[in-house]
Formats: sequence, structure tokens, C-alpha cells
Amino acid sequence: MRHGTFKRLLSLLLAMTLVLSLGLTAAFAEDGGGQNTDQQITSVTVTAVTTGTTVSAAVPADQTVDVAADGNTVTVKAGEGTSSSDSDTSTAEKVTVEVKSDVSAGSDSTEGIIYGIQTNGQNVTVDVGTVTTTVTDSEPASGKNTSAQAVLAENGSTVRANSVKAEGYEATAVRGYSGSEINVGTAAATAVHNALAVDANNTGTKIEVKAAEATATGTESEAIAIQVTNATVNAGSAAAETKNGTAYGISVKEGGGNVDAGSVTATSVNGEAIAVKAINRDTVVTVKNDVTATSANG
Repeated sequence: MRHGTFKRLLSLLLAMTLVLSLGLTAAFAEDGGGQNTDQQITSVTVTAVTTGTTVSAAVPADQTVDVAADGNTVTVKAGEGTSSSDSDTSTAEKVTVEVKSDVSAGSDSTEGIIYGIQTNGQNVTVDVGTVTTTVTDSEPASGKNTSAQAVLAENGSTVRANSVKAEGYEATAVRGYSGSEINVGTAAATAVHNALAVDANNTGTKIEVKAAEATATGTESEAIAIQVTNATVNAGSAAAETKNGTAYGISVKEGGGNVDAGSVTATSVNGEAIAVKAINRDTVVTVKNDVTATSANG
């Protein structure tokens, strides 16, 4: 081959390589850094502010998102390849959210539901120290329920916490639905009207709690330490107390369920006290120690 012909072929080859390289670079940039936006998203939602602002984190399986609550703000610190708001970022098979500080939510005057921790979706795990959700107003003038719900886990998600507390006109400390798993130390609900410490609902839902405590202070109120509908609860103790209403230590609703408790206590000053109530034959309630129901004037 002649030297001139070789040079022309070499120049042509270099030009083709440059064009191909530029094309690939442009395509990579247009695709948002090579991420596949059609892949399934697994996410966790944490709500811990009075304004109801929601922070969603979608992360790859090998990433961790740190969620910290500071006053009325929630900060998500996401690693490389994650996003705090976009819904087009990951193929997460497992999402782990570590709440480094205690999470609290509250309002002096609000309507609707105030959540502490809310999770939704399979393979979502939240580990937290203390969750406190407080709504300090009395019965709403509008007639709408003002509900404080500290932990809500839905659709196969997992929540672990040392202490969970909810206070309000309506208050629920721990609520699990649709195959979710919750493991907490103390679950305490204090309400004017209805207080519910632990609510387990739907097949596959499992809640483990060392102590479930529900206290209702208002007239014609209701306090339930453990409520089960076709689910499973293991508890060290269950205690419900009302001043002018009905107290249930354990209440198994239609659909049955399984409850294993160390001790059960129901106390009412001017109302009815029921330690264990079950209305379905597909129900198994096991209490290892004392079962006590006390009503002073009811």
C-alpha cells in the first residue's frame, strides 16, 4: 500500500472514531447519566413536619438514605445515584432509611391526620429511636377528626422503633396494614376521644411490642391497647384506661387474628372495662400472666 493511501485511511478511521465517541457521549448525557428511567421504584415516605410536607427517597439496593428531623424541616441526605424527590432514579430491591435523630410532628391547630413515620411498599425498612406525634387542640369545631398517628406501615414495609407516642383528640401509636411488620418497645396513645396503641390489620401483618398503652380522657371515649383484624400481635403487656368510656385491653375484630400477650389490663373509672374481647371463631388469644378488668363506677 502506498504511503499516501495509508495516511488517508488512517485519517478516515480517526474521524469515524471521533464521530462515534461524540454520539455515545451525547446519548449518555441525554439518558440522565445512564440511568434506566423505566426501572421499578421502591420508595419510603417520611412525614414529620407541621405543614404536612412529604419527603420521598428512592434509592438503589446498595444505598442508604439518612433522614433527620430538625424543628419543622426534614432533611434527606442521599448518596450517589439517589434522589430526594424525583421518581425516576432506582431499581431498589431493598430500601433502608435510618432516622438518625428522633422524629416528631405536631400542630396547635390542624385538621386531618398528622403522621410521624409513614412507610408504603415492600422491601422498605425504617429504623428509628423515638417517634412522637402530637396534636394539642381539643375537639375540632368543624366536627372533623383531628388524628395523631405516630407510625403507619403499609404494604409489606418494616418499621423498628424504641419508643412510639401519639397524643391528640384521636391518637394511634402504631398501625400496620397489608403484610407489614412493626417491632417497637413502647407504643403509647393518649387521646381525648379515641386512643389506640396498636392496630394490626390484614393477612401477614405482624406487630411485636413490649408494652402497649392506651389512655382516653374524654366523655364516651374509648381506649384500646391492642386491636387485631386478621393479623398477628405479640406483646409483653397491654393496658387500656378510660375515665368516662370503655377500655379494651385486647380487641379482636371480625376476621379473627392471633394475639400472644404477657399480661392484659383494662381499667375504667366511670365506664366499662373489658380485658379481652373476641367476636370471631378464627381467633387465638394467649395470655401468659394476669388478665385484669376493673371498673370503679361502671
